[in-house]
Amino acid sequence: MEIAPPCVPISPSDVGYTLVTQFSANRLWMMGHHCMRWGTSNPVSVAVLTDMSVASVTQELLNAGCSSDQLTVQTLPKSNFELSNYPVNLLRNMALSAVKTTHVMFIDVDFWTSSNLHEVLNMTLVRKEFARDPKLAGVVPAFQMNGWCKESDKDISCRMELTEEMPRDVPKLLTLMMQGDASMFDASNYHGHGSTSFGLWLLQRSGDFFFLPCIKSHRYEPYLAFRYCQELPPFQEQFTGYGKNKMTFIMQLRRSGYDFAQLGGVFLVHYPHRQSEARKAWEKVPNELKKKANRDQGEKRASKLMGTKQWPSKERQSVDWSATTRGQVDHLFLEFERWLESEVPNGARVLMCDMGGDEMILWVNG
Repeated sequence: MEIAPPCVPISPSDVGYTLVTQFSANRLWMMGHHCMRWGTSNPVSVAVLTDMSVASVTQELLNAGCSSDQLTVQTLPKSNFELSNYPVNLLRNMALSAVKTTHVMFIDVDFWTSSNLHEVLNMTLVRKEFARDPKLAGVVPAFQMNGWCKESDKDISCRMELTEEMPRDVPKLLTLMMQGDASMFDASNYHGHGSTSFGLWLLQRSGDFFFLPCIKSHRYEPYLAFRYCQELPPFQEQFTGYGKNKMTFIMQLRRSGYDFAQLGGVFLVHYPHRQSEARKAWEKVPNELKKKANRDQGEKRASKLMGTKQWPSKERQSVDWSATTRGQVDHLFLEFERWLESEVPNGARVLMCDMGGDEMILWVNG
């Protein structure tokens, strides 16, 4: 990133971290929990899609429990964007641009940190690794809550129940997992977090790194701690709304020579919520094929089938994919993939595992 500081050598004592995230105004309340878990004396940089002023957003964050000393707040006018076209990567780059520490912990606001994350990141051995390698990406494993209510904006009783149960430490998380009330995040989309070794994480000590031997899918999209300096690629801002906005960042990190190592003793846990407007737009099935889907499969099942070869090619060729959100995103992805291969020299230190099939999820062809 051109606006970032140069990637000069640093010592372990120089290493510091800023929690970086983005969200719309209806998720403001979550930041109180983030500030308390991260620590109210530790830096936080947020970018918010809202028509509220920076002063108003800051005051709401202070009311939620954050500290004025830790906050850097930027806003982007909500009125300039459609709900289904949420400018997620523009907001991520905005939040990164305000970072003053050597490193960041990158999350989405609905992934809550364990309360010891900042402490573990500051362990001597962890700081040594981050100081030694400016292209170390520290993977923090992500989990999800199972069988809990999914809060709507006005469902306060659900919010109270969930916030009480969201685990803050490993023993609580393990208890929920043994009860079936928590698990690895989005196991149905194994490629998304499947390169993280959750079984090994259970055996890792706090602050231990396990370097991933390979990455199983281009769809891998973990949450990371990494150095903020000029060699860091930006998030690709052409990706808006839902779909491929994080995985393209991870793909560019890997090709640019980043090493990936999961960190023991810490975690993120997803706060369950209803589908966003961006996700609904992504899931929408083209009318030409929706009517051909088996009625007992439903639209969600049809959406999954669309990226496979189970649909007859004649029917697929009759669809105007450019009229679908997912088709548009897939087209952008193919353009990004071609750009990445032609413009970014392959300095990958982590190889891809021998697992094919990623191209089959696309709704468009190269």
